[in-house]
Amino acid sequence: MSIQDLRKRAADPGASKFAQLDIRKDIHLSILKPSHLELKVLCMRRNLTIQEIFEEFVSRIIAGSPDMIEMLNDLETKKRAKQAHKLTNIDAESLYDIIQRG
Repeated sequence: MSIQDLRKRAADPGASKFAQLDIRKDIHLSILKPSHLELKVLCMRRNLTIQEIFEEFVSRIIAGSPDMIEMLNDLETKKRAKQAHKLTNIDAESLYDIIQRG
């Protein structure tokens, strides 16, 4: 079943609640409290829910939206740089330990 088919099924007012729940996947995220607060304020100003925003966000990623793909690439680059920095620090600490023991 395609994503479009699932969306139609979820939006069908005639579908039972069970049928609507059956096509959804619950996820749980942990974000910083200030980020959550700001997001809630932005949602309230536009009469939107975090669920609606997240669903649109995911849809754009899946559709290959250039700005979303660029964001994913940026996040990947930042994560790799952070991991490399951690490894460098670990290597430096290991060398320091070896020198201290030597």
